[in-house]
Amino acid sequence: MPDRDVPPFCPARSAARRREQRFVCHVALSAALACWAPAAHAEQETIALEYQVHAGCLDKQQFVARVQALTNKTQVASEGAVTRRKFSVRVLRSSGAEVGRLTVEDRGTKTTRQVSGANCDEVLAALALATAIAVDPDALGGAPSEPPAASSTPPALVTPLAPAASPSALVPRASGAATHKPARREPQLSVATGARLGGALAPFPKLEAAAELGLRRWAPLELSLGAAYGPRQHNRQIDVSEWLAWLGVSWRLVDIRRLSLFAASAVEGGWVKAVGGPEIQPSLSATRPWCALDVSLAARLRTPWTLFLQANAGLRLPLLVQRYNATEPLNGNSVELYRTGRVGYLLSLFIGVPFS
Repeated sequence: MPDRDVPPFCPARSAARRREQRFVCHVALSAALACWAPAAHAEQETIALEYQVHAGCLDKQQFVARVQALTNKTQVASEGAVTRRKFSVRVLRSSGAEVGRLTVEDRGTKTTRQVSGANCDEVLAALALATAIAVDPDALGGAPSEPPAASSTPPALVTPLAPAASPSALVPRASGAATHKPARREPQLSVATGARLGGALAPFPKLEAAAELGLRRWAPLELSLGAAYGPRQHNRQIDVSEWLAWLGVSWRLVDIRRLSLFAASAVEGGWVKAVGGPEIQPSLSATRPWCALDVSLAARLRTPWTLFLQANAGLRLPLLVQRYNATEPLNGNSVELYRTGRVGYLLSLFIGVPFS
């Protein structure tokens, strides 16, 4: 056979041929991805979601949006709807840390996962990822929540994903978002000083100077130990002064940014000295023990300067209903100076410093 002429090597023509080959490969890869994407997002699951978190965390709609940003296979049913699987998300504080639990109930079988973190947003990020993976295992691959739009330009080559360091690192973050700082450790102790104004102890509002030591180790449960001194106050018939101490317990109901609300109770006791007033001649005196149960609501405001302000308002219920009687030294007659009321009020205002 006659030899055919072989064209000489041309670098420009070879480079053009390689570009054509790469373009054909890109077009084939784009077609494969277009065929695969509908299949990957074809199946959706509707789940029931029970969501319980404390104040300061994301609300339920924000959590659902975070899950759906990871996968578009998840739909949340309305309240009362019957679904195959039920998801339960709970976040609570424990020993200064945030603890989250995800429970998945599938036809009577329950599976629970627990995570902890420095703040609520970090914990919810991990729980949102766990929820997305439970519905769509491909969520780890970072598939977009919307199918990719058709483009005339060849797609870029896909590079393998690096191994995930932690679940929270896989959660997409908005560009420019600030990195969360580690949560400050919950204070363990507090010292406060202030004043109290109460009824039932005397026939007039009785003012006291007070100091209180608080123990917050078992938050939201708190213990308190306090003492108060009421200087002499009087009306025309009686002059009253007292030394009191109390042991109290309170439960933190809710946190609203820097404000916390508590339900509190305390048992107080001490000694009350009653002396006849200007109209009682000669002057008579009586000293009696005092014991009462205090029930109140408290509000604590944390300031930017480490200090806190706390106000209490409640009822004082005397456990010893005393009659302050005195005997006239000349004729031996008994004179009633005052009888303790059965129900009184108690108001207090403190300023204090917490310690970690």
